[in-house]
Amino acid sequence: KPRLLAPNGIVPGLGDALPEPDAARRALGLPIGRPVLLFLSRLDPRKNPDLLLEAAISAGLFRLGWVLVFAGAAEDPRLARRILTRAASEGVGASVFLLGHVGWPRNRLCFAAATVFALPTHFENFGNSIAEALACGVPVVTTPETPWRLLPALGAGFVGPPTLAVWPRLQQEAKTTSPARLAALGAAGRA
Repeated sequence: KPRLLAPNGIVPGLGDALPEPDAARRALGLPIGRPVLLFLSRLDPRKNPDLLLEAAISAGLFRLGWVLVFAGAAEDPRLARRILTRAASEGVGASVFLLGHVGWPRNRLCFAAATVFALPTHFENFGNSIAEALACGVPVVTTPETPWRLLPALGAGFVGPPTLAVWPRLQQEAKTTSPARLAALGAAGRA
């Protein structure tokens, strides 16, 4: 029988000529001049958006001015409400943004705005959003439950199991990494 192999991939040129971070943040309605931790995927319990928020709180990202952006459709609106309610209860609601579904070309703005991309997923066959972040030169924090577990060895990001014991440490490491080192991680990912 005839077969067709359609590889997972990204839009050619996705990471080319991205806008400056603050221009992208302005276009997305995000605060200017603040580092952005980006989650771009479906808001689904399997992808652990709750864990990402808890880890960001625990790692002290918000005290240092970071913004947490969730870009992706919520299959269950209760999850989105839970994230916003939890952020508000911690006094960080003004630093947590839910953008909803973002497709081409708006996803490029998200990657351009991002300082670090994070996906604490339980499982990914490929992880298109991880590949897109890498193509855009954004350092990645993810889990070994993806095909991207070699990112630290390649100098392109941070990897650890999706637990509250590990993720605040990964985010602490990402937030204390110098801008020059983050740029080097992003360049390695793009390469």
